[in-house]
Amino acid sequence: MFLEQDFIEVNYAKIDNSGESARPLLSQGHKLIGTIGSLYVFQREYAVVTPHDNSTTTCCSVVVRHSGSGVVSVGHFDGSGVQEGVSDMVTKVQQFSSLLGGHGVLEVHIAGGFLDRRGYSEDLAVQLLLAFHRQIVNIHLVTFCVCNVNNLFKGSANYPIVCGVSVNVKTGEIFPSTFTERGPESTLRGARLLTGGSHEMLDMYETQIGVAKIDPFNYEPMRGIDLWLNEGDDFILQQNPFPSVTVFAESRPLYFRKDEYGQWIAI
Repeated sequence: MFLEQDFIEVNYAKIDNSGESARPLLSQGHKLIGTIGSLYVFQREYAVVTPHDNSTTTCCSVVVRHSGSGVVSVGHFDGSGVQEGVSDMVTKVQQFSSLLGGHGVLEVHIAGGFLDRRGYSEDLAVQLLLAFHRQIVNIHLVTFCVCNVNNLFKGSANYPIVCGVSVNVKTGEIFPSTFTERGPESTLRGARLLTGGSHEMLDMYETQIGVAKIDPFNYEPMRGIDLWLNEGDDFILQQNPFPSVTVFAESRPLYFRKDEYGQWIAI
């Protein structure tokens, strides 16, 4: 019996080995993305923006765009919450597209990952293809720049060629990028990943009002508590061991808006 997983893995090998869809992205140089008019998406986050947002949305891994409305969703996947994250991205792009009007198709671009020794990148790429395959709407895979075709051999180690991509929401242009800032509150958002307190993909942008959002989260119990007990009270208190209480007042999200200088301001 030819199972769904087998079908995806066979087609993954064909797409990855050909590299045809990756060439337009790989042929471009990396652009430096500044603070003004940009939004950075962390791991386990996604954001949906419309052409009316005056911004460039930056991320790694996945872009879903409606060719008619221009609505874009970008997600930074690391293997957690793949199926739910993909479904949420597709659903929200469809919802906003129906409000804006315009006929079109859902286009998908997947970039990132390389030939790592443990095969994490390949496993994630297959998970993403499987998640999109399971959607009830037609998906057009436009760019697949992962693993084999995105791999560069330096010395005795493999490295990814494209680590991050940006999307110009006005034109739909997708290009490799590096980033000068990853706000708002990059340390806090990074802590959610390192402490194991949240494994789902979070929507970090309120499209209707144009603000970034950080949802409340807590940490899982930490190992090595004996080491923490050797630290002083001031050090421990600075670590916010219960952020849902100490950081998120009344368990409410934090909201931020960019000013005219590209700086994130809490609101």
